Amino acid sequence: MNNLPTSGAEAPTTFAGRFRSEELHAYALALKVQAMAFYLPPREPFLTNLCVEALLADWPLAPDAPDVAAGLHLLRTTLCEKNAVQALLPALRAEYTALFIGLERVAAPPWESVYLSRDHLLFDEQTLQVRDAYAAFGLQIPHIDREPDDHIGFELLFLSHLMQQAAHALESDNYAEAERCLVAAHDFLHAHPLQWVKLFVERIERHAHTDYYRGMALLLTGVLTALATMTRPGLRVDPTPQV
Repeated sequence: MNNLPTSGAEAPTTFAGRFRSEELHAYALALKVQAMAFYLPPREPFLTNLCVEALLADWPLAPDAPDVAAGLHLLRTTLCEKNAVQALLPALRAEYTALFIGLERVAAPPWESVYLSRDHLLFDEQTLQVRDAYAAFGLQIPHIDREPDDHIGFELLFLSHLMQQAAHALESDNYAEAERCLVAAHDFLHAHPLQWVKLFVERIERHAHTDYYRGMALLLTGVLTALATMTRPGLRVDPTPQV
């Protein structure tokens, strides 16, 4: 699928910053955690592992940024006390349903097209645009045509995939492929999540009753802000070989 050179290639110059694979792996992990938090119903193993595996204590991406720090504080105080997850799980599952699935209405629709399409409908132009973006990297969501491709979880997973692929490319000295992934991440981020996630977060903040989803909303804002900074035009990958 990719015919770009893999060795001896000159480091690309479209991106003017310096990145190492470890940084890109950190972005990938942060985005994947967020994707799972908004796409999957709350489950005890995931919630417990946020504390047990020290993800909240040692968050890999911009932990001192205001939104990230505030979100982490809410999540730590909500989840990391003894037996907190078991006690909260019924309320979190009910809130997940109310926010993202809905009984009579969906309080915080997790699909881009609901916010940006002319008639606020699913499977509109935005859905097809993100589908094409995924397909350019050989990706397709599991239940295509039964589930909108522009769910926030899928968009975050796609960005996580691009960060991971860029990191692997750097580790192989394939700077052209790393550049391709970072350019795609920049373009997708600005064309899609940054166009609507603020509206999504505002809905969560308005309707959430638990600090878990308030914390995740703050964390999402901070993660995307950090990612937008990292992928600003003028950055390039670091040509220094990985140790």
